[in-house]
Amino acid sequence: PDAELEEQINSYLSQLSEVLSRTIATTTVDFETRRELMRTGENGFANLAADALRKHYNSDVAIINGGGFRANRHYAAGSTITVGDIQKELPFNNRVVNIRVRGRILRKTLERGLSRIEEVKGCFPHISGMLVTYNPKRPPMQRVVSVMVGGRELDPEKIYTLTTIDFMANGGDGFLELKDAERVVKLGETRLLWEYIHNHIASLGVI
Repeated sequence: PDAELEEQINSYLSQLSEVLSRTIATTTVDFETRRELMRTGENGFANLAADALRKHYNSDVAIINGGGFRANRHYAAGSTITVGDIQKELPFNNRVVNIRVRGRILRKTLERGLSRIEEVKGCFPHISGMLVTYNPKRPPMQRVVSVMVGGRELDPEKIYTLTTIDFMANGGDGFLELKDAERVVKLGETRLLWEYIHNHIASLGVI
């Protein structure tokens, strides 16, 4: 043991605890981020996160994979949301990227995200800017029934701007279709995912 070093460590931990416990918002509704919910269906908190990304980059659509949310907890109406809560929800060092994809690639990306619902896999897509109808009883990669973007049916050849995270854009969770997409915002030019969500929620003050 080194007394001087221990004193420094305790000082840093105290400062970190103070930052993480800082309240950034309150919630007027119940919401949950349990693992199964985040990986099998639409989720209010994940929608909020996807909306934050799309709004920041003014993109056509946004997608975040359900496996990126990890706090696995329930927030009761009236709860305070802290910096630490957001850090626990989004613990990975994912960076946000903006890419261009044709409609057919976007549809295939959605198919990929919906292909493993029965396995409770993290690829489930949480979206913004789209209305997606799907049938989970269909075979994998054939589940998307319809996709509407901005109130119009998805055009297979039209180019759309998609905000997502580098993990997905690099082919993580099986999203191989995105690897060759043109980057509008290059890797390294953006902040971490949790920072965007933190800033968005803090700006709202109330969920």
